[in-house]
Amino acid sequence: MTLLSIDNIQARYGRSQVLHDVSINVGPGEIICLLGRNGVGKSTTLKCLMGLLPPNAGEIRFDGQPITGLASHTVARRGIGYVPEERLIFPNLTVAENLSMGVWQTGRGAEIVEATERVLTTFPRLRDRLRARGGTLSGGEQQMLAIGRALMGRPKLLVVDEPTEGLAPVIVRALEVALRELAATGMAVLVIESKLAVARRIASSITVMAKGRTVFRGSPAELLSNEAICREHLHA
Repeated sequence: MTLLSIDNIQARYGRSQVLHDVSINVGPGEIICLLGRNGVGKSTTLKCLMGLLPPNAGEIRFDGQPITGLASHTVARRGIGYVPEERLIFPNLTVAENLSMGVWQTGRGAEIVEATERVLTTFPRLRDRLRARGGTLSGGEQQMLAIGRALMGRPKLLVVDEPTEGLAPVIVRALEVALRELAATGMAVLVIESKLAVARRIASSITVMAKGRTVFRGSPAELLSNEAICREHLHA
């Protein structure tokens, strides 16, 4: 079963064509890692998915319905949680307040409490920081908070841009465990990842991008056996 289908999308910034031919499929319980060198269009692909940049060709379908070009808030309400590379937490709000922002339009008191408890079970480090302001958290804790906020709406698909960039190995491993646990519940996960080693450990399948196109789709083992793709399109 395919939950998310991105089929041959193209996108541009002004006159510059950034995506030429991108296709990605994600099923329930899968972790799909999107790899590639800087500037090949990985983040742009997520922005197209989330309605932040309308594709000029191709189709995006989620849960059996077309979502190409829908507004970002509509995409989110369909069941997609998005964590941008910048995290965009609210530094002057507490951890608890940041989490509640993930459901502020639709959540009721009891629902917010229940959703918060689920997040704290996933990220126990946040439990002791509920009253701390977001800006006082470490980089790793802020990443957990950003993912936790996206989880508050109980998404069917979690989309995360560069979750492990610049983080200590112990935090990276904690995030890996969390993503695998979420996938084990049936949640689909789409991750842009810069580290091949991380992708090898967590991915059900890996998609590699180059120059605005998908050039490889397969298992971690299949990618590692493809020396040409690794040499030409991935960081050493």
